[in-house]
Amino acid sequence: MQKILSTAARYLRSSVAQPGMLIVFTVMPIVFSLFFGSLFSSQSGPATYPVAIVAGDESIFTNDIVADIDANPNLRVRWVTTDQARELVSKRVVYAAFLLPANLSDGVNTQSPVEIVVWREGQSNMFIALQQEIMKSVRRVVASAVIADVIADGESETYSQALVAFREDSIGVQIQTITKAEVKTISGIANVGLGMTIMFLMMSAVISTGVILEERQSGTWRRVLAAPVTRVQVLLGYLLGFLAVAFLQFIVLAVVQHFLFKINWGNLWLLLPFVLLFLTCAMALGLAIAGIVRTFQQQASVASLVMTASGMLSGIFWPVEIMPAFMQSIARAMPQYWAMQGFTNIMLRGDDITTLFLPGGILLGLTVVFLTLGVARVKFE
Repeated sequence: MQKILSTAARYLRSSVAQPGMLIVFTVMPIVFSLFFGSLFSSQSGPATYPVAIVAGDESIFTNDIVADIDANPNLRVRWVTTDQARELVSKRVVYAAFLLPANLSDGVNTQSPVEIVVWREGQSNMFIALQQEIMKSVRRVVASAVIADVIADGESETYSQALVAFREDSIGVQIQTITKAEVKTISGIANVGLGMTIMFLMMSAVISTGVILEERQSGTWRRVLAAPVTRVQVLLGYLLGFLAVAFLQFIVLAVVQHFLFKINWGNLWLLLPFVLLFLTCAMALGLAIAGIVRTFQQQASVASLVMTASGMLSGIFWPVEIMPAFMQSIARAMPQYWAMQGFTNIMLRGDDITTLFLPGGILLGLTVVFLTLGVARVKFE
């Protein structure tokens, strides 16, 4: 263990002595986030969400919900039939379709369970914000109806009883695809900041593994292997050093973006292990690339090209949902896509660790594949 730590410490000392690349990859995501975040904010205004809604009946209660939803500036509503809603969702024209049941008003009046069915196609980070907007309208009308009912009955402690009645939650939501959503959203500039952080962190981690190529060219690699250490200890030492530098870089970026862009990173006990997994995956990819190219300059060029292209496909620059279906399928093979999913789940869904099982499992699998390829290609000579 001491030899592994010594190898990692040697890399850390060299990084501190030549901090230029680290500074660039720490400053650039902040600058890009400011530029693109302000650009999107000035051009697009408040976020709007395309949604299809099927009204089950024309009761007064349903009409009140319809009016409230129509008045929401954050929604672009299409009032459609059930068949039309299914088609719009399957073609990804809308993020989701909400089916208001025919017995909605009866359910609220009798406080019996009523379900609002939600259809959505695939995964969509926008769906969380969309469901919040729809349910705000429903709950607002439900609350008004319950309070009016209690007042009409002439009961004592009117507001207390109205609150109790409202908490009985006669309105339920059945999502016919994946998960339930919380009531948080990510602002435009924060979303850009997260995407830039993922891109530049990954690029920095991938390029840092090119140190092995640089030391092979300079002859340092041969001297390292001549020391009384095993090949496994050498690799683990370097990877630990790479990981420590990248993790420190993330901490700096996270703190700056928290105060500058108001990014709430969520539960730290879930965030930090996920960051370590993501960075390990990035370094494993870098090691795989280092086993293919011959020089550090080639490593940097290939890494920049791969990171930029895969970043465009994986949704860190724009929502995956706006891309064609075949490109969305390609995006799911990219580590950045799953990193974005994981970070978003932590930021929006709080303490629910189950939301990290899929993105974390995919990143772990990619790490094993990249690491196996990289170790097999590294030349110990």
